[in-house]
Amino acid sequence: MQAATPARLRKQNEQLAEWRSQQWTRRNQSSTWLISRARELDPHARFVRPPRPARCGWPLGRTTIRLHDGTAHIHGLEHCASPWACPICTPMIRTERGRDLRDAIRAWIGQGHGLILLTLTRPHTTDESLTHSLNTINTAWGKITGSHAWRALRQQDMFTHWVRSTEITWNPDHGWHAHLHVLLFTDDPTPSTTAIRTTVIGLWNDAMTALGEQRPSRRRGIDVTIIDQHPELIGDYLTKPPDHHDIASEITRGDNKHARKKNGINPFQLLDPSTRARIGEGTCKRLWIEYVESTRGRRSITWSRNLRASLLATREKTDEQIINANVNADDIIFLPPALYRRLKRQPTLLAAVLDKTSTGEIPLAIELANLA
Repeated sequence: MQAATPARLRKQNEQLAEWRSQQWTRRNQSSTWLISRARELDPHARFVRPPRPARCGWPLGRTTIRLHDGTAHIHGLEHCASPWACPICTPMIRTERGRDLRDAIRAWIGQGHGLILLTLTRPHTTDESLTHSLNTINTAWGKITGSHAWRALRQQDMFTHWVRSTEITWNPDHGWHAHLHVLLFTDDPTPSTTAIRTTVIGLWNDAMTALGEQRPSRRRGIDVTIIDQHPELIGDYLTKPPDHHDIASEITRGDNKHARKKNGINPFQLLDPSTRARIGEGTCKRLWIEYVESTRGRRSITWSRNLRASLLATREKTDEQIINANVNADDIIFLPPALYRRLKRQPTLLAAVLDKTSTGEIPLAIELANLA
């Protein structure tokens, strides 16, 4: 393991400050649009209550900066615990999900078994709503897992467990693209994909036909890949928030994903000034609101029954439990409500305050905070 030199720690803190600044800027933009949307829906109301992602980061009483394991955190804020639509909560939740999945994968591979990754897509158009796309792929997946053919694959020991995640991107030429990644836990360490590919292609096409949808092409509708290199990275591949790049994040970190097609973007990029300048402020606002409303209440990652119990000793945490996990740390700096609200509107300055707190430069952190 590389030694944690002062220079390396300094670089890590700078990267963390840069990330925090970007995510807080995104959260501020999301809140502005969602509050505007709430007012549009009820223009005569004196007060409106925006959705939870819009209230994320609002102070709840006493707001302080705490220091835990060398990293500064803001304590005393409301959190939305959205696994989809919050630049702050989504990465935290999906990182925890990725950690659990990596542990399960290591345990499975350690027992001498294998992995297969399925990617299931469908034709879509620019005028199709994201809600329709998500409903279609989720219903189709339910038809697959409830079929006799799927159960037959399990009975033939083709696979024992599965994990499913949903990924969403948008492209001006093709509209919303919602698709599924499914990780199959196979008993055979070097499984054959032939039977699985043939069966799943048939089931996926039959499900689309039953739903009155266009059948996917055999070349593009389904991808079946044996994971024989770096299987521990799959956990991050499946849990990534819409922007990470390794295989592990492909399953869990959909929030960190960059679309593969030219001009494609992940939903969080809709909040960035560069994207708003490229495709228009109004378009970005409309798409972001649609994304928030379409994903509300949906699960981003689903484990098959008994998978967690057979491979992990811990119970699954809810999204709320992940976000609200208490950090036992001392309060370092008190932020009066008015000061915090000013800092919240200046993400780069707030990130610098936390950076200086993390490195122990408390007087400088306080001085920076008071510049807000």
